[in-house]
Amino acid sequence: MSSKLLGPVAALLILLPSPGRAEETNPTKPSAPAPAAPAASAATSAPVLLALTNAVALVPPSGGWLLPDDAEKAYDELDKANRVPPAPAEWNTTPPTEEQRKEFRKSLSVAAGQAADKAKEFALRFPSHRNAKFANSIHRELLKAAIQLGAENRIAELEALGPEEANPVLSPAPSAFQLKMQAAVAKAQSMQSKGLEGVLDTFEAELRLIRKEYPDEQAVYSAMMEIVRLGTPKRARPLVEEILQATNAHPVLRLQAKMAKSRFERLDKPFDLEFTALDGRKVKVSDLRGKVVLLDFWATWCPPCVASVPELIALHKRLQPQGLEIVGISADEDQGELKSFVKRAGMSWPQYFDPAGRESRMLEDLGIVQYPTMWLVDRKGILRDLDAHPDTAKKIEALLAEK
Repeated sequence: MSSKLLGPVAALLILLPSPGRAEETNPTKPSAPAPAAPAASAATSAPVLLALTNAVALVPPSGGWLLPDDAEKAYDELDKANRVPPAPAEWNTTPPTEEQRKEFRKSLSVAAGQAADKAKEFALRFPSHRNAKFANSIHRELLKAAIQLGAENRIAELEALGPEEANPVLSPAPSAFQLKMQAAVAKAQSMQSKGLEGVLDTFEAELRLIRKEYPDEQAVYSAMMEIVRLGTPKRARPLVEEILQATNAHPVLRLQAKMAKSRFERLDKPFDLEFTALDGRKVKVSDLRGKVVLLDFWATWCPPCVASVPELIALHKRLQPQGLEIVGISADEDQGELKSFVKRAGMSWPQYFDPAGRESRMLEDLGIVQYPTMWLVDRKGILRDLDAHPDTAKKIEALLAEK
């Protein structure tokens, strides 16, 4: 399974079934593939069949291609599709019901299936691209993920790829390190009755033991960054420092840790931000002192972001008379698409836009790597919350009540 699609903590909280409910995440096992043709026949016909298959596949489907014609833009689309939507932030404080878990797994299954389709298309249409081999390799893994999450209608497609042993990307037996990581996840999952903090306490303790035995394994640091993402600032700060001080940590992980530290250093301090909004309005957060400001970091390509829009509109309408202001910081790259969505949805607050999208200097400076992210600035202009999504209304009302 792609590490981008489901990290260890995501698997821990979503994929692993509740006790006695294993059937929910274990769809019917695919039947055995048909017997292979005789070796001589297969060797003779394979090049012809491959050429025929490619010739047919390169004809655009009736609904058109899923990816742009430009290879770099197409890969960007695939990269976006290969990112798992985060679990609802309120699950951090309120454990989800079985029905909620089922619905979220269903949405992940759809996302994995769509990403699989894009990976297959990219490898086919751009075979000489530097990432074509990667796209081809994750096609099978994304199909597996979709099936594991409940998409039994994709089983036949996975079977058609042939036995795993015949695929260029093999799935070797788990290493001793991988088995220890799996055991750590299982042990932490057994603490779900103690809530997210209990799960993370156990997982962090297990990771520290594993790191002593495998100090050079990057997956340990990746898992630590998952805890940073899910945990409170109090929990996350020392983990961030450990990653920054680890000279053998991958540069990408060190960059993520640096960005996380940038966020934490802004907390409980005066905050300001200045830009010209999408509609031409001049925005300066420090000019809004006396108001409570919700900073919404989002994008139209982010399903959880889009899902939160109706709630934000309702909050804005209800609490603006009491002093709430919302400032949107978009990670979109298509200005026209963003304008269209904002108008259609009725989002009346100002929106920041940079065609660089997630790569914009502002988002990098603020250390934003997850969407949606919501920050709260109090009436005195102090940044008070880096994770305002759980109980957003209550948090805003509490700050509005302060004088």
